[in-house]
Amino acid sequence: MLGDLKNGRTVHSLVTLLCMMYSVRLNFVSPASLAMPASVISAARKAGVQVRQCESLDEVLDETDVLYVTRVQKERFTSEEEWEKVKDLYRIDHSVLSRAKEDMIIMHPLPRVNGMDLSRHFLFPESTDDPNQKSTRKSTLILEGRCISGKCGTAYS
Repeated sequence: MLGDLKNGRTVHSLVTLLCMMYSVRLNFVSPASLAMPASVISAARKAGVQVRQCESLDEVLDETDVLYVTRVQKERFTSEEEWEKVKDLYRIDHSVLSRAKEDMIIMHPLPRVNGMDLSRHFLFPESTDDPNQKSTRKSTLILEGRCISGKCGTAYS
């Protein structure tokens, strides 16, 4: 899980569900100021789940099967300066994807911000409008609970 792990209700609920239903290893990647709450980490460990915390996605990217990305929300910060320090730390772009497992699944709750479709501007900011440009990447991108590209298993449909 990547991004704002402190304030994100979706990640807190997802950790609870994963701990109850599946045998998983959880990697939490965020700046210290937005780290997963200790109570969530404690509950995961109590359930027997291996948890790793770090500030750099590169520390866990090559072993990641599913990457759940949350955005860093400006309204969560008391000053614009604090937000500026972390707002672009965890962008998922083609450079990041080139270092990931070929079949890594990317998930995002994807709220729209100011009408902007974040699937283009947040996750893949260097995409173009060229209809002939096709990604050779085989990973699945799941947004708002729907499969957008790649193949979807029944667990994600």
